Amino acid sequence: MVLELRGDTYTEIGNFSNDDLVKSSIFSQLNLKVSQVFN
Repeated sequence: MVLELRGDTYTEIGNFSNDDLVKSSIFSQLNLKVSQVFN
C-alpha cells in the first residue's frame, strides 16, 4: 500500500483489498488531523 498526499487527503495507489479499504476508511477519519499536521 502506497499513500500519496494530495491536498488535504491521502489517496491509496495500487491494488485494493478488503484490508486496504478498511485502511482507507481509517485515513478518511484521520484526514482532518493529518491535514493539520501538514499545514
